Amino acid sequence: MKIGKPGVFIFSAVAVAAIILAGALCTSNGAAGPADNEDKTVIKAPAETSEDKLLQKLRSELPADSVITVSYAEDFNKDSKPGLFAIVNKGKDSGEDILDGQVWYVSDTVIEKMLETSIYRNSTAVWDVDSQKLFRLEEGYGGSGSNSHVWSVRDGKPYELKYAGEALEYAGNKQFYTYPGAFDMLRDGTGGHTWKPYYLYFDETTGMFREYGGISISREDLLKLKNASGILDKITEKGLKITDIFYRSNGIININYMDEIYNLNLTLTVKDDTVTVADPNFIDNPNLDQGGIYKAAIFEEIATYPDKFIK
Repeated sequence: MKIGKPGVFIFSAVAVAAIILAGALCTSNGAAGPADNEDKTVIKAPAETSEDKLLQKLRSELPADSVITVSYAEDFNKDSKPGLFAIVNKGKDSGEDILDGQVWYVSDTVIEKMLETSIYRNSTAVWDVDSQKLFRLEEGYGGSGSNSHVWSVRDGKPYELKYAGEALEYAGNKQFYTYPGAFDMLRDGTGGHTWKPYYLYFDETTGMFREYGGISISREDLLKLKNASGILDKITEKGLKITDIFYRSNGIININYMDEIYNLNLTLTVKDDTVTVADPNFIDNPNLDQGGIYKAAIFEEIATYPDKFIK
């Protein structure tokens, strides 16, 4: 039997031990080890968005105690350059429905206060009308009345669309309803608050609202349409007096009539030479909150009228 040299064995064992120890020391001192070659998850701070930048720009213009309550960052004039409309509460937010507030517009090149008044917190919206977007809110007075405001952006500058009326609603396809209040319910003219829908549309050329004005038509004109005879009979059978009939180019016909006490009205829609009562229950059970006298137009300055009746 041959026995290896003891010196070689001892040297080999010491060398192996030294290598293991050195590796452990290197790893514990932060030197590269097997674990350091594994993939690591790197946590980065979120990138600042365009809205963040615009909000920061707005805050730099406001008193320190101001609160930005609502904000919309959108490409309002669709030029790939975002702008921001915001409601600012002047001071601590009380949580009330009506704010003592301001409306601001901010972009890369513009910062402008658009309005300072009492504002309904939950009345804001952004509407897309094809070529641009509109920002809407309702100015409140703490009573039954209000005032609609609508803004947009053209050529990089904010502007207000006039004649928005009251309680403005968007019906889609560039069509709007506005409900301006009037005190015209009682036949003797002593009052009675009513809100009747009038009809607006967005004009792409001007970027403003236009109104569907009504032309006066006769009972005989209306009777040329299918279903009209039965509708008119329901009014006259009750001894009610028809005072006005207006036709609008959006297919709406408004009939004003009256009983001994109230001014009332009825709205018809026209399609394919046939008229239909907009609210089937209205003619039998008039809702006096929707009473009053329709005018040919509520905003003469922006009204457009049909050239003629459809028949």
